[in-house]
Amino acid sequence: MVNIDNLFKMISEKGITQSKLAENTSISTGNISDWKRGKSMPSAVKLDELATYFGCSVDYLLGRTDKPTPAFNNVGNNNNGNQAIHGNVTVSQPQETDNRDLQLLQMIQQLSPVDYAKVILFIEEMKNKEV
Repeated sequence: MVNIDNLFKMISEKGITQSKLAENTSISTGNISDWKRGKSMPSAVKLDELATYFGCSVDYLLGRTDKPTPAFNNVGNNNNGNQAIHGNVTVSQPQETDNRDLQLLQMIQQLSPVDYAKVILFIEEMKNKEV
């Protein structure tokens, strides 16, 4: 079950009204109200936009972590060199990559945050698709 309590915690902590949040993002006050009442949930694109707006990770907004800030600030490697972040999503990279993998990774890194989120959703759907 997805829990977006941290989203409303961030709104409260920052002293932002739903109207101000709607004004500063492409999200309507109706959507925000529906999320608060549990009538609907934000899409991946909206979660990414909110995480960017608040400077936190999508995982934090979804209650998957208690740490509001992402482990990385932008695309790059961590100390062990096998993880990178694009937008608010941490991606594990294989230790060895062939040229096809590198080409795909470079293409993905050039996407806008919205298109990146779409690619991630597509990949998740493909992983969950029965063969």
